[in-house]
Amino acid sequence: MAFLGPPVRWPDALPIDNDASPFYPLASSLRRILPGPLATLPSSILVSITLTFLLITGIAIFSAVLNARRSSLLVSEKAVPASSSATQRRKSGQPITALLVGPEQTGKSSIFSALVFQAVPETQTSQHENESRITLRAEGHGEKAVEQPVQLVDLPGHPRLRGRVGDFLSVADKIVFCVDTTTAIRGASTKNDTLIEAVE
Repeated sequence: MAFLGPPVRWPDALPIDNDASPFYPLASSLRRILPGPLATLPSSILVSITLTFLLITGIAIFSAVLNARRSSLLVSEKAVPASSSATQRRKSGQPITALLVGPEQTGKSSIFSALVFQAVPETQTSQHENESRITLRAEGHGEKAVEQPVQLVDLPGHPRLRGRVGDFLSVADKIVFCVDTTTAIRGASTKNDTLIEAVE
């Protein structure tokens, strides 16, 4: 592709060294704080260094907050057996966490859709987990029925992504292992191997 005109450099397109530029006050205030050799740098360099520093700092803070939030979701604060933890949550009305795990094409996403959306759309093998909070009736009938909030997590069944199950085991109160019965009847060994891996 041929250029029809000379290339334009960004300092030429956005002049910083003149008084009309919105970046000129920033550059002049930076010159007052910087030591001698740095204060003599052109305004465009000072502003680009400052903006780059602010951008990198913002990204670092954002990723630290995101990682802290992710680790707080995946790691429970107290090491309590899952059964007693689930009992305590059920009594306090807090949601319990249920994982849908198993090989691919066994209906995990269909079960998830049926519970969350009350519909079973056509699904495809997913590369990421689905997560939603639902409310189930736990005990009793009518007014005596106890409603239990459940954090439902549908994990992908692809063989390369099975390791992700380990990330959620520490917060799981219940695990639902899904098996395609038509495959089990035919005696497919890959599905049985997956169940053995899950039990181990």
